Amino acid sequence: MKADIVNEKDNKLLRRKELKLNIDHEGRTPSKAELQQLLSKQLSKQPEFIDIRNIFSGKGIAKSNAVVFIWEEKKVEDLAKAVAEKKKAEQGGEAEKPKEEAKPAAEEAPKEEKKTESKDEKPKEGKEKKKEETKEESK
Repeated sequence: MKADIVNEKDNKLLRRKELKLNIDHEGRTPSKAELQQLLSKQLSKQPEFIDIRNIFSGKGIAKSNAVVFIWEEKKVEDLAKAVAEKKKAEQGGEAEKPKEEAKPAAEEAPKEEKKTESKDEKPKEGKEKKKEETKEESK
């Protein structure tokens, strides 16, 4: 993956640099975390100061455009760490989830059947009443 800076604007009021990038990549569009790590190495900045705003990908081509803010003071989330923490949490909770999900699924099934029966009965009564009313009106 290669990122080229197309436009660089220094916003002194907000104390940030606003970058527009062209990204050449192979396969899928890079994630924000991947782009944040690449720019961290390329610009010699800590990932906490790099804010990936948008990644726009062309259809059928391996090129994308991105809008990135490089902050001087404001820290943003390091996306690579967040993704790693999320994966750890999912792996730790997977063993417990199937046991918990099996019980509610079994309990919900009878409730749904009861609801459908009551729904079916009410409309039939209404249809029958309408049929009777229309027969009386036609006489």
